[in-house]
Amino acid sequence: MKSKVLVTGVTIASLFSFVGISPSAHAWSDEKCHQIIMSGNEYKFQARNIGEMIHLIESTSLDTIAGHSIRTPWEMGMIPNLSARKLGYQDQLGMIAAWANTKNYTELPSHQEALDSVRSILYGLDFSMPALPDENPKLETLDEGKKTDREELGEVNPVTMWAVCAYYQPYGAIHCYEELKSVMKVMMPEDNIIARDRIYEVLSRPGYQEPLSILALEYIEMIEQGLPLDGRRLDEDLLRALGSETKKWNVLAVLASRGANFYKLFEYASKKDFRTIAALGVIASASLYFDSLSPNLFSFPRGVQVNCDSGKSYHFWMSAYLARRFGSKWAAYITDVGYQMKSKTEFRDPNRAFTEAWDSSANQKIRLDLAYSAAGAEYGEFEREKHLGEQAPKSDFYFDVDASLDRLETSSERLAPVSKADAADLWNDFGVPAFYRWNRIFHPEVGIQ
Repeated sequence: MKSKVLVTGVTIASLFSFVGISPSAHAWSDEKCHQIIMSGNEYKFQARNIGEMIHLIESTSLDTIAGHSIRTPWEMGMIPNLSARKLGYQDQLGMIAAWANTKNYTELPSHQEALDSVRSILYGLDFSMPALPDENPKLETLDEGKKTDREELGEVNPVTMWAVCAYYQPYGAIHCYEELKSVMKVMMPEDNIIARDRIYEVLSRPGYQEPLSILALEYIEMIEQGLPLDGRRLDEDLLRALGSETKKWNVLAVLASRGANFYKLFEYASKKDFRTIAALGVIASASLYFDSLSPNLFSFPRGVQVNCDSGKSYHFWMSAYLARRFGSKWAAYITDVGYQMKSKTEFRDPNRAFTEAWDSSANQKIRLDLAYSAAGAEYGEFEREKHLGEQAPKSDFYFDVDASLDRLETSSERLAPVSKADAADLWNDFGVPAFYRWNRIFHPEVGIQ
């Protein structure tokens, strides 16, 4: 394949209302992985099946398909196909160029025009950028969460966080609880943006701009000239460019917070710092392209064995960042579990896990996200211990995402789907029935090794 401690259900469910396997075992074949990841995308290309969709992408006929709706770099990046991801990278360039020149990314320039414009921005030569202000006071709003310490967190009952930690990690509940409080302060979204303090750090500090711009230009040349990867990895490239572990992890947090869709941050940028945003957007889309270029996924660090490529390594890196920053892999992992359970973002519906078969494509995608997140949580905790000198000097990290997937799949209780009305009713009584049914379907605690 390629790429319990008894607690009250009310307190467990309320947190999520807002926010024996061998290492060599392989849960999914290449064909199964491909089918699950691609499922749901083909209709957007007006294709009858996945094979036809891939043919349309590879024949570069995307813009001639009537009614197609995939066009954002994030959506294109979730299609594990080199041609699709190149189109996502090209759209990223187009959005950057269009915003810098017209403050409108819905009408993209030609690829060559976009390429020339983005190169000019990254080289620091384009100072006109008529659509951008010299200074953008909105950037300061990203820092407000750090200054106020997210007072809205007080709306979450501390007993709730304790109960969740006790449910998933009964023997480490105290440590999990203390760190989960800190994690929630960072992960409370505002304007659909998380990790706001790290975004502010990277955008407001000039020390990030030049190194990231140079790396982005290097990635552009690699893609445009078809140069080989030669075994490189994203985290190692960032460390080489930035020369600092702290800066590397800050950038990884920002990349994880946005996936490949950086246009949301354009409105926070000014002429002064737009090079940084442009560089981050290029790096994000180029990383997905490089994932399809090599059997060893470029976006993941060495020691993580991952074969099923969903284009969502951000689930890995956000959990890794949180675990490294706050010290609890369980607090980091639980944050993603809550997202998988209750998110109502695009393409997600909390009721869907109950109305479809336990092994539907949507539910299998949740398992893959959880496996990525589990690997990231383990890796982040390992990196923290290494940073603090608590790891043996010669110890190496290893996590088999396939084995985690196998545990998640084989532990699932094969519950029959329920009607949409019954699924909605499960969220009554503070969501307690929904919480327990969801955990019977997914058993996320087995994802951690």
